[in-house]
Amino acid sequence: MIQLDNVNLYYEQSSPILSNVSLYIPQGSFCWLTGSSGVGKSTLLRMFHLEIKPNQGHIQLLDTDILKSRRSTLCNLKQRISIIYQDFKLIPNLTIYDNIALPLRLQNMDETIINRWTNRILQWMNLQNKTRLHPKTLSGGEQQRIAIARAIINRPDILLADEPTNALDEEQVLRLMDLFYDLNDLGCTIIIATHNDNLIRQFPAPKLKLEKGQIKVDDAIQT
Repeated sequence: MIQLDNVNLYYEQSSPILSNVSLYIPQGSFCWLTGSSGVGKSTLLRMFHLEIKPNQGHIQLLDTDILKSRRSTLCNLKQRISIIYQDFKLIPNLTIYDNIALPLRLQNMDETIINRWTNRILQWMNLQNKTRLHPKTLSGGEQQRIAIARAIINRPDILLADEPTNALDEEQVLRLMDLFYDLNDLGCTIIIATHNDNLIRQFPAPKLKLEKGQIKVDDAIQT
């Protein structure tokens, strides 16, 4: 679950991204995050990923108050939240295999399990023949699939995705959405930021619209 109480988020000399916003998203929700370019969707996702803190207000993620918790608690919490960045943010000196396996290694999982899970997802992403290559040698679509694989391999409780379909073809988009639905069926909260109105029409779900420092919420996810 994600809960905001009177949250303000802004940078100096810029319009506020959030202005005294209160919001509750139940665990297991699936919703789109919409809004015009530059409104702050990516920044909002980064806040949910514990990369930045609000200027005022309180945030609870998975029943944890992030402003009152110790650093060790937040480190453990962050392992339960994954993000797919719009610009991928792959580690260039790591192979495809090692990029994808990284979240599991950060959790000190057994290498046998890591190998099994990583190879399984590489095969699903049709990247099994490129495991020892480095990201810069791959196409944008392939890098996007690596970023997606890295985000979902640890089976997160919250998955945040910033324009995850931009570099994918139609067949890959359909497979990705099926995967998102499967994760959601397992209880994962999924928030996808997108400008793609066709995608939203094709896969109807409640919307969070970020506009002028406020978040307009579909009744379908209000409780």
